[in-house]
Amino acid sequence: MKEFHLLSFMVAAGILLAGCGTSGNDDTIEPEDTNDPGSSQEESDQAEEEAKESSGDTSDAIDLKDGVDLVIGTVEELSTTVEESPDDTAKINETGKTLEEDWDRIEKQVEENYEEDYKNIEESLYPLIDEAQADEPDTDKIKELAQETQDKLEEFNNKLETS
Repeated sequence: MKEFHLLSFMVAAGILLAGCGTSGNDDTIEPEDTNDPGSSQEESDQAEEEAKESSGDTSDAIDLKDGVDLVIGTVEELSTTVEESPDDTAKINETGKTLEEDWDRIEKQVEENYEEDYKNIEESLYPLIDEAQADEPDTDKIKELAQETQDKLEEFNNKLETS
């Protein structure tokens, strides 16, 4: 009988202590909602993209000729922006960011298949991107680099058409 009272007491004390751990308030920090289909889809897409980049899978990549045309168009857009709105730093910065993103889409293909052209283009392209994204872009320098980069890209584009 003594054992029964001791066991009953322990069970009651355990229930009481377990109940003390909850206050009924929702002041606790909850983890992120892992059932959110949007966030898990984004994470899946990002992981898939990283896997493609690391494996060299370019099946989703933009056609190189179309990509070069896109970059040329963005360089032209940057030149026009600098010419028409030289004081619009935000627009120049945004176009510089777009230029970088457009180049990133084809950069690996150019580097792997046309190493000399890649080096030649990037000698003026990267300084152009950097200057276009600067806090206070030097518009004269951008004009010069944009023309140089555009010439190199058009020359490369002609090479792609003839090969």
